[in-house]
Amino acid sequence: MLPLEKYQECESYVDKALSIQPDNAKANHYKGNILAVSKDYPKAIEHYQKAIEKDPNFAYPYNGLGSVYDDLKYYPKAIEHDQKAIEIDPSSASPHN
Repeated sequence: MLPLEKYQECESYVDKALSIQPDNAKANHYKGNILAVSKDYPKAIEHYQKAIEKDPNFAYPYNGLGSVYDDLKYYPKAIEHDQKAIEIDPSSASPHN
């Protein structure tokens, strides 16, 4: 895991990207990751869902949602999102865990 100052640095870049392109799928995914690490799950879920809305074939936000729902112990939703990530990108290792 990265040190806190690295997450803060990443967050400033992601926030800048989102200020320029608020609908950018990758930037929303990265913001979701940062918020998930901070355990701000409701906002992380919002950003992952926005990333999926903008690019439904982008596997990583599905995996991010799976991880968040796993942390929240919503296992059926975690499995559902991880399976979708695997369907889109079967070579990605993380959702297989």
